[in-house]
Amino acid sequence: MRRQGINASKDKIFRDMIAANMIDENGQPTQTAMDNGWIDQQGSKVTEQASLAAFKQANPMYAPFADSHFTRTAKGWGIDGYVFHTLVNEALNSPMATDEVKEMAHIVLKEAKKMERQ
Repeated sequence: MRRQGINASKDKIFRDMIAANMIDENGQPTQTAMDNGWIDQQGSKVTEQASLAAFKQANPMYAPFADSHFTRTAKGWGIDGYVFHTLVNEALNSPMATDEVKEMAHIVLKEAKKMERQ
């Protein structure tokens, strides 16, 4: 994935979200994020994005992927297997990933494999 120029480390995503004025340095949503509807007024959840561009802006880890990897669903925007596996593998292989992040990535992959079998 790094050969493709995609770097989706947790630290990079955090820095990108700060640069996009989505969150502050403490990880709290900004007024801009609330004004644009990226979170609800209580700051408790991300809201559904009307356009793919808005979704990618609100979720910078998806920005490097072509629009063809996304599908609009009744619950919002969905990603295909390529994006899913790319991001999980990035988490597993990142030298910056903590043991907790790597463990979570393994759990997510295990659950995805269960769902694929169903």
